Amino acid sequence: MSQKRLRRRQKLTVWRAFLSEVEIKFLVMESTMTNNFHYLQ
Repeated sequence: MSQKRLRRRQKLTVWRAFLSEVEIKFLVMESTMTNNFHYLQ
């Protein structure tokens, strides 16, 4: 495999890891907000 393709694959992996991390944070935030919302009502 050429260096260029390897580098591109590494970039994709990093990007995917970043996205999943953001997604997890968003899900946690959302669930916390819904819990607080139910708690307030």
